[in-house]
Amino acid sequence: TVKTNEEVSKTMSEDSNKGAVMKVSVVGNDYFYNNERISLDDFVSKVKETSGDISVEVKDDGASLRAYNDIINRLKDLHISITEE
Repeated sequence: TVKTNEEVSKTMSEDSNKGAVMKVSVVGNDYFYNNERISLDDFVSKVKETSGDISVEVKDDGASLRAYNDIINRLKDLHISITEE
């Protein structure tokens, strides 16, 4: 079958993100993504904006139990694959 340019672009962008891993560290009550402090809502927005199959690696770096559970529960609600470190 012949694919339109739109279908080819979509396939290429999906392939480029296949297996992408987003890493976030939880330190105390704070979240860090790409070495910058980020709110939980902003991080969840970034996860939603990322196309393709992604997983999130959550690192407990002296995290408070509440902050850690909050991010795990939000990601589970979105059916995102989680790796806990």
